Amino acid sequence: MESFLTLNYLNNYVRAQYIRRGTAYKSLGNEFQQSDIQGFVVSDNVRLLSNKLFASVSYEAKSDNLSKSKSSTTDYNTFVGALTLNPGAGYPTVQVGYALGSRANDQTVFSPDSSNSSKGADDATSRYTVGASYDMNMGFRNFVSVSFNIVDRVDNTIYRRDQSSNFLSASVSSFFTAIPLQTTFSVLTSQTTSQVQLFDSLGANSVLASTDYSYTALGLSGQYRMFNDNLRLIAQVTPTFGDLERTVFKVGGDYSYKAHVFELFIDYYKNANFSNDKILSFVYRYNF
Repeated sequence: MESFLTLNYLNNYVRAQYIRRGTAYKSLGNEFQQSDIQGFVVSDNVRLLSNKLFASVSYEAKSDNLSKSKSSTTDYNTFVGALTLNPGAGYPTVQVGYALGSRANDQTVFSPDSSNSSKGADDATSRYTVGASYDMNMGFRNFVSVSFNIVDRVDNTIYRRDQSSNFLSASVSSFFTAIPLQTTFSVLTSQTTSQVQLFDSLGANSVLASTDYSYTALGLSGQYRMFNDNLRLIAQVTPTFGDLERTVFKVGGDYSYKAHVFELFIDYYKNANFSNDKILSFVYRYNF
């Protein structure tokens, strides 16, 4: 069962949704849809300053174990808020956002020596996002975008699976007018610290282990258009450094003829610490 309510008044677009999908529910056309879940979602999108400032907020509450066939029930709660400032042509667009997601399971788990106990799941994840994009002309068009994300998860169970991550990405796409060429240069850096409580067989000598994982990926790609933009030749190279070391090469293109689209690509993964991979893909699409 699904129900929707939408309201569009005074620069507010309000949407409310209630869903209930039973344990045995299955959609053959939408395999991704989660079953054994019920809850609601409410959201509001507000247009301010003559549609130059957009504010959005949403809250979602869901739970599973509808048929009480499992030994425990998990509750999910998610809050998302964001602001987008779009002053118009000649100025950058700026976005800031915050999200908080929590999960709680009412099952009780114990340490090996039964000295400590907690819920089966009891964690909260906060995400902070800041981004900006700028479309500028320097003899040819350049589109610049930068985003920074901080993710922090606090685990209140006996396993203490806390995690903190920082993501920084930036890209510059150039569109040339003298020749039908588009290039993109991008950089992505990720740093993650994870911890977990490890127990021995008796639970007396538990250890809080911490693991760091970081990498930096550079990307350079280009596409050249031919035959009235019906044919696109594409090449891309992406080297990655740090705890993940590999270089990805991609070459190929696509051709459009009326409603038909043909794509052919070859991907080669040159890995540092394990065997290399090769992927050949051909895709045909018909648009109607």
